[in-house]
Amino acid sequence: MPRVNYWLGLWAVIGSLSACSSLHPSPAKVIETARTNITTSTNLSQSTTGILLSAGMDENRCLANFVACIKAVDTVYFVADDRRLATLAELYYAYARAQKNNSDCAPIARVPIHPEFANAPLSPSAIQATNQVRKQCQSAHLQALYEALRYSYAYVFYDNLTGKNTASNITSEAQIRTQDIYHLATYQLVNEAYLQDMGSFASAERILPDSISASDTATFTHLNTFVLTAPNELRPTLAPITLHLQLANDPYFIKQLSDEGANALTALTSIYDTSLPSLNVISTREGLGVGYVGALDGRHTPNLRNTSSSTKERIYPMGHLLMTALIVPEGETLTAVLETTVFNGYFFNPYNTASVTIAGRDYPLYANFSSGYAKWLAENRFNRLALANMVIKGDVRLPELYMLEPYNPNKEVIIMLHGLASSPATWVQLTNSLLADPVLREHYQVWQVFYATNLPMLENRYQIQQLINDAFDQVDSHAHDKASHNAVIIAHSMGAVIARLMLSDDDLTTQLPTVSDPAKLNRLSQSTLAEHLQLSALSQVDTAVFISAPFRGTDYAERWFTRGLRKAIHLPLGITQAATTAITNLGDDVHKSPLAPLYLQNGASQLSNQSAFMALTANVQIAPHVRYHSIMANKSGDSAHIISNASSAISDGIVPYDSSYLAGATSETIITGGHSIHESPETILHLRKILHDRLPKDTLANQ
Repeated sequence: MPRVNYWLGLWAVIGSLSACSSLHPSPAKVIETARTNITTSTNLSQSTTGILLSAGMDENRCLANFVACIKAVDTVYFVADDRRLATLAELYYAYARAQKNNSDCAPIARVPIHPEFANAPLSPSAIQATNQVRKQCQSAHLQALYEALRYSYAYVFYDNLTGKNTASNITSEAQIRTQDIYHLATYQLVNEAYLQDMGSFASAERILPDSISASDTATFTHLNTFVLTAPNELRPTLAPITLHLQLANDPYFIKQLSDEGANALTALTSIYDTSLPSLNVISTREGLGVGYVGALDGRHTPNLRNTSSSTKERIYPMGHLLMTALIVPEGETLTAVLETTVFNGYFFNPYNTASVTIAGRDYPLYANFSSGYAKWLAENRFNRLALANMVIKGDVRLPELYMLEPYNPNKEVIIMLHGLASSPATWVQLTNSLLADPVLREHYQVWQVFYATNLPMLENRYQIQQLINDAFDQVDSHAHDKASHNAVIIAHSMGAVIARLMLSDDDLTTQLPTVSDPAKLNRLSQSTLAEHLQLSALSQVDTAVFISAPFRGTDYAERWFTRGLRKAIHLPLGITQAATTAITNLGDDVHKSPLAPLYLQNGASQLSNQSAFMALTANVQIAPHVRYHSIMANKSGDSAHIISNASSAISDGIVPYDSSYLAGATSETIITGGHSIHESPETILHLRKILHDRLPKDTLANQ
């Protein structure tokens, strides 16, 4: 008997502990339960579930007999008008999702063509009947989405539509939930419209788009009209619903879509899509609307065969359009919104539109500035090309310039130049950080150069400088825009060496060590090589930032393993032939000419502190109109250690301080780290400070 009492007591204790744990869940669980709703899980929110119970319903019964459920919810007397709108929005969205997941909505599966199989093709009449059921299901799905959008809109803008003042100073769970429903309904309706040609919008009637004209002065340009032709079974009193899709009459949008034609966008990717790559930091502007990335059909994708000699064919505007979508039911009052059959969808350029007016009040417009950039990086795979460029012997692959946003005449330009065996992908952390800074995003636009680092650096300097000059000429031929002045170059490693040459007015022909014959100098000044040796500073640039720059080379290039790697790097045959011909025409022996190591040696070899290139360019002077900053790295030791050390002891592991040092720098900063210091948070913070400090003080004061 005592033993029985022992076990009974033990079970009692266990039972009490279990009861306590259920009565005292973790804070995280409490918050999770309170915030769970149809947008975050398969379940309705606690609030909506409670109202259903008061109406004599639960979720399953409601979705099974939805029209009756909606009528029952309307009879619950104690629910405030605005709360009822939020409840209806969630219920309609739950019903829309249930219809979407219904097997009746799915297209007919592909079946074997042999009649002996059990799942042999359906008869024409069976296919027709199946399609009819599918259309009805899809129609119900779309109707529910429209109603979810209608009621969520009515709740979110309730005070605007009624003239009441019910909004609390504290944001409620219902406000967050219902705004999410509004955005998700917008997202799904836009997607259905975009995919309608593939049958996902089978119950809609498409009206061909109006012509898009750059001369149109209207605020919006009409694109498409969709009419939901099936009877509205959820609200039989309403006529068929019409959705008008309209594009903001933004000059860049209009031009791009006009140039591309009817099939301008090969993809329309939302921020809700899993196919949209993510970055470590996402630059967003909070607000209303759903962010999209539209991939232009004619966008450029880099490849090893891009050898066009025309610079204009190697300047690429952003091929991924950033758009923010909003769908708004017509009506200025609550009654009008609840009864309208007309919905207007708008696509904005978030760079040019920061706010929208809805129901008489201004609201910030949502933007995801990182999304297009992430899509561009993922699609172009620069790092693979960067390595391939080093070893391919084929045609010369000339530099390319990418504008990372639509050209803005009022924004100053930042030009980024990568280093050896690298690509624009190396700037991902910095670029994304600039996008995330609202002040810098407003005042700067980014251009990135991609070049083959196996080419001789004088050749790369010449080609890149031509490319930059032509890019400015292409967007502003008369140099009237603010963007054509006060540009910034940010360059790393080899890119910094090349950038310094583009900011100098020195004539290197007079500094060649063994060319003293006046007649030979004259022939040289008139040859094709002269343009490479006679430097002329970029007039558009007034600021430069050099990071880990080997201006006087590095002994790292002379170590046994790097010398072996240098031998694997090839010069394109075209470069070799052209340089050989030019040297021969000067009357020089190719093997003895001082020009040979400048034009017949690859870029990696020229980074050696013993190279003829470094000897020639060691004392190049930067033009007086350019302010420049130096950022170096010290691989070991904190700041105190660095200061106490001799400069010869400071190195990033590849480039020593003495090689990076430039007299006359506006600032010089040493950061603990290795050669890839441009990726470090400390460097990025310092770069942002430099860019902020360049802006007029009155500009910053108004932010």
